[in-house]
Amino acid sequence: MKKLNIGLDFDGTVTADPETFKKIIKVFTDAGHYVHIVTMRYGSECDDIVRDFGDLVSTIVPTKRKAKDQFCKDVGIAIDFWIDDNPKAVHQDAS
Repeated sequence: MKKLNIGLDFDGTVTADPETFKKIIKVFTDAGHYVHIVTMRYGSECDDIVRDFGDLVSTIVPTKRKAKDQFCKDVGIAIDFWIDDNPKAVHQDAS
């Protein structure tokens, strides 16, 4: 079985139903996959994510308003699939 890297958006995705996403994260991690919360926030804006999800996910990746896919590649994380309410953010910087 291939272990997947799953890119999970926070604002607008996880925040829409945090308790359900905690369950989804657990299903993926229990199956041996890696869940990365990838957010366009700056690191200084991530205290709530770290507090509520830091122990549940593999990493929290704040992209500093940069396109998520390229930022992850630049830090050595190749995301296999994305869960994001704003797919443009995966490939475009915030304006």
